Amino acid sequence: MLNEEILLLPEGLLSISEGVPKEWRQKLKYSLLYSHLYARSTGDKFDALAKWRAGYSRAMENLEWTTLANKASSFEPKDEAVIVLSDLLGEKLISDVKLQAQLERLIASVEDALGSEALGAAIREQLLSPAQAKDKSDTTVFVHVSLIGVGPVVHTFSMRFRTAQCIDELFFKQRFTGKHVVGQVSVNVSTRQLSTARYERNGIEQKVRRGLPTNADSLLVELSSAGCPEPHALPA
Repeated sequence: MLNEEILLLPEGLLSISEGVPKEWRQKLKYSLLYSHLYARSTGDKFDALAKWRAGYSRAMENLEWTTLANKASSFEPKDEAVIVLSDLLGEKLISDVKLQAQLERLIASVEDALGSEALGAAIREQLLSPAQAKDKSDTTVFVHVSLIGVGPVVHTFSMRFRTAQCIDELFFKQRFTGKHVVGQVSVNVSTRQLSTARYERNGIEQKVRRGLPTNADSLLVELSSAGCPEPHALPA
């Protein structure tokens, strides 16, 4: 059985479970990479999230990913509220033990990678964006996590909020307080399944490859809890 793969892509994080067949892994990576890059072309994830998410959904549908569930919500936390990214991610996947374990391994790999200067900088560039707000500097946090399992089925969680707090080194476990959150917290959770028959019948792989940049492979940065490789430079 193949090992689980955990990667940093432009715009988000990706985990492919060990049960996914080898012959489909590269196709799935390219599919998600294409959707991420298409979403980026439609709107900035930090400043135009609705456009970004609409572009992402449109790309996934065009690549024969059928939406099984999709729920968007937002809330404005009370001053005394505490937001911990890893906990909130886990709460959204609480009903599936395998997904919980896959998510925990992804977070552990990200935290290990943050200890590497190059990998840490690449992760922060994709997930954190400084924003000037009048007389102080805030940070917009956007976490987009995709977990692919047998099916292939992809469970995706994305969350965006703006905070006046300083960002810790291991920000997935940081306690963000409501009184420092600027505006609302936006959350989206979705589940999609790839129709492999339509994918192959409609020549989606060829369309994806034609739509990807020539440096596509360098944009798939492997994250590992042991011996993290130095990443290729991801586009800002």
